[in-house]
Amino acid sequence: MHWRQQVQFFTHLQTLLFATDKTYGITTLSAATVFPMALLAWTAWRAWPRLPAILRSHASIAAAVNVPLFVLLCAPGELRNLSLLYIALLVVLATTLNRWAGPPGGTKRQPANP
Repeated sequence: MHWRQQVQFFTHLQTLLFATDKTYGITTLSAATVFPMALLAWTAWRAWPRLPAILRSHASIAAAVNVPLFVLLCAPGELRNLSLLYIALLVVLATTLNRWAGPPGGTKRQPANP
């Protein structure tokens, strides 16, 4: 049971703002800090209305199952344990990129003339 460690990890201000990870010898900002989480929340917020209903249901059910298990059983800051949400994250990123790269005003693209 790691829920006490999780609470300590996510309520400690220094950890939330400045935690770093070292991956393959490169020190980077941890994904469990405020800035990456804010970017993820913004990305999900922009994509959510455009997601198919079945994927919204999948993401909601996966979060309902995975987040409590993450808080209770996983080591603090180990976001890789949220693996049930990977598919939803991938589609959210694809939807946001499609919206960003799409034509302005949401008009349909005309097929290219051969």
